[in-house]
Amino acid sequence: GPLGFVPEAPQADAMLLDATHEWHGQGVISALPNLQSLDAATAPWWIDQLTTRSCVLIDRLEDLPDSALLERSLLEMHEVTATVAVPLMDGADGLIGFIGFDHVASDATWSREDVRVLQTTAEMLVAYFSRQRSEAALRESEERFRQMAESMREVFFMVSVDSNEVIYLSPSYEEVWG
Repeated sequence: GPLGFVPEAPQADAMLLDATHEWHGQGVISALPNLQSLDAATAPWWIDQLTTRSCVLIDRLEDLPDSALLERSLLEMHEVTATVAVPLMDGADGLIGFIGFDHVASDATWSREDVRVLQTTAEMLVAYFSRQRSEAALRESEERFRQMAESMREVFFMVSVDSNEVIYLSPSYEEVWG
């Protein structure tokens, strides 16, 4: 079943979900092509569970509450009989996706250990995504700084507070001082 979904930026007040990765057993047909640009409104109970940092844990579809009829229909359409999903929560952005596992051949009983491992994996993924965004922002900031410093006619330099060492000297230094 799906490994994860990543919400796209809201478009006209609609959150769209895209499955990004999938493992499946031999003989199980991939659902990935059918799990693209899904309107989150088709799974309001599911999204509510995830946005409140709750795990979605369904050992049998019959266990779904009446408020999850849309989700039950969607899961049945994909022949899912049991599922577990945990949110990918970023402090700044809230719900950025989820990861989970589905059973398609039989009901399943998800252990606390299964959920704990999935939650730990989710936390690691969020840390990875956060680091990627931070590194990209740093590269962009460094590029803007470089462009600014290289376009200045004045000499610009930075000195380390700790060692009183020059850590940056703008290219205009050579023009001014030779």
